[in-house]
Amino acid sequence: GPVAWAAHKLTHVPYVLTAHLGDVPGGAPEQTDRLFRVIKPFTRPIWRSAAAVTAVSSHVASLVRAAYGIEARVILNGVATVASSPPEPSADGVLRLLFVGRMSVQKNPVFLGKVLSSLRGRPLRAVFLGDGPLRGALEEELHAGGVDGQCELRGWADSASVRRAMDSSDILAMPSLSEGLPVAAVEAASRGLAIAGSAVPGLADVLEDGVNGWSLPVGDAAAWSRVLEEAMSGRDVLRARQQGSLRIAERFDLAAIVDAYERTLVAAARR
Repeated sequence: GPVAWAAHKLTHVPYVLTAHLGDVPGGAPEQTDRLFRVIKPFTRPIWRSAAAVTAVSSHVASLVRAAYGIEARVILNGVATVASSPPEPSADGVLRLLFVGRMSVQKNPVFLGKVLSSLRGRPLRAVFLGDGPLRGALEEELHAGGVDGQCELRGWADSASVRRAMDSSDILAMPSLSEGLPVAAVEAASRGLAIAGSAVPGLADVLEDGVNGWSLPVGDAAAWSRVLEEAMSGRDVLRARQQGSLRIAERFDLAAIVDAYERTLVAAARR
């Protein structure tokens, strides 16, 4: 931002800002509130001098409006392809849960460990992709709950490994405290996974409760346990929500999103 603003002042070449969650005050309060209390006055000229502002979700656009009084154009994150059908169920009838993301306070992985501990002995397996400061705490929670044998922590994974994991999963679990528009959720929808996620505004563009998954109160372990029990016992419900994800994924078509960015940039260049 500061570099684009300075270059614009020197050359008069216009610039476009694209906002993700952490770029905006209030987006990830547990990580950035203290920082924005100091730097926000210095960021106002950067936002107001932009030829255009885009946001990756309707939630981020609302944060931009609240913080800077600017109407950002929503251009969603995208995916190149959408699967023709959801993943095939596991041969042994076990429900397969997937977590993808940094093991941080925002992503709330230890809470998911508590939920899994409450379901010890049930036909459920979980794979965790990612790493971070809370990995140790998650491992301790899974061990204390007696479910470490049902869970696999694979660490960081490249995009191909993530896709393979999605293609052998049933549900993407996102117990996050906040989100912008998580690429993992968009990719999961495009692979035909149902999504169990926190009822945070940043998931609203990709998660519709009762359509392609479950939108659950933040930190409500009982609600999460109830939903996973439902998914284990009601495979028809699970399959319907997986099909719902494939329908929702069509709104994230990458070609259309590239066109939207191109139109925004061309319009900015004419200013």
